[in-house]
Amino acid sequence: MKYFARGIGVEQRSNSILLFGNPQAGSFSQQLFYKIKAFFELRGIHVVPSLEVRGRIGSGIARGVSRQWDAAVVVGGDGTVNRCINELGPSTVPVGIIPAGTGNVIARELGIPVGDPRKAAQVVLAEHKRRVDLGVVNGRYFVLMAGVGFDGLVSLNLPIRKHRFGIWSYVIAAIKAYLKFRPTPLFVRTGKTVLVGETALICNARLYGGPLCFACYAKMDDGLLDMILFKKMGILHIVRYLLMGSGMLPLVKSANLRYLTVNRLEIFSHRPVPVQMDGEFYGATPIQVSALPGCQEFFVPR
Repeated sequence: MKYFARGIGVEQRSNSILLFGNPQAGSFSQQLFYKIKAFFELRGIHVVPSLEVRGRIGSGIARGVSRQWDAAVVVGGDGTVNRCINELGPSTVPVGIIPAGTGNVIARELGIPVGDPRKAAQVVLAEHKRRVDLGVVNGRYFVLMAGVGFDGLVSLNLPIRKHRFGIWSYVIAAIKAYLKFRPTPLFVRTGKTVLVGETALICNARLYGGPLCFACYAKMDDGLLDMILFKKMGILHIVRYLLMGSGMLPLVKSANLRYLTVNRLEIFSHRPVPVQMDGEFYGATPIQVSALPGCQEFFVPR
């Protein structure tokens, strides 16, 4: 493994991986986590295990300290990958993913095998990497997307232990969100233009929540973000949007949404509106959003 075998100056050191795990991820198990740990250790790689505690990476990990590892490997879902990158900071180490979440959308976007942890671990060993963009919301990074409005309210209503309900967690949360949703106008400023809607998705990738695709033109390495602004969020509008996201209706021809490609924007509202990033609740408006081109490496299949 050429990458893991590199040295610092003239002094060689052992190959080393920081192994993240999220016990609350959809399909995570302690058995899987320690099998992955053993998989790398049997190949002569030093593994530092670290489990999340109350939404934060354990072991007192700081950004500057991350340079003592050759790579970080995440056993978890999209939210765990997000926290890994935010904890270590982008551009510090390449990140491998062993999908163990509910949707595993980042892994799917990058072509990493889902449902086969051994094959996913072998992707890390092969050392083929891809450099992608990140989005930034008020100084915090996202890989896939950020959502404001109804989308943010869904994330706020997700159960803490999603692994108990699997994909149904999102169905339950969406129903709860709809019952609580009170439309609040969002003002989206891009340059000198201000647009108004009730929900916004700012996407760095095509896929959303697994099978849905709203940002049909998004690319993870073009230095840009694709924004979809939904003007109305009534029940019939939501059903129509879901049909669009599933490909059953054309998306960009709808009069009830706007599709823009931008490198920065800001969203504000008269009262705070919930925001999510990579499927996890973040906070509320106002937010400033920008693209950070080519700043993070992931291990991907050849």
